[in-house]
Amino acid sequence: VPVHFKYVRVFVKIKTDEIETKLNRLITMVEKYCPVDSLFKAAIPDYKIIWERIS
Repeated sequence: VPVHFKYVRVFVKIKTDEIETKLNRLITMVEKYCPVDSLFKAAIPDYKIIWERIS
């Protein structure tokens, strides 16, 4: 019986008035520099973050 997660979905809801380019830059920086994101990517075969802008 596997003890590790097979897949993980992280749903991020962000409330901001920033332009799309700045929000995309934030997403890129999180994917590049966040240690938790890096750890999950390395350990979980099917790992995804779903970003949603809310009003």
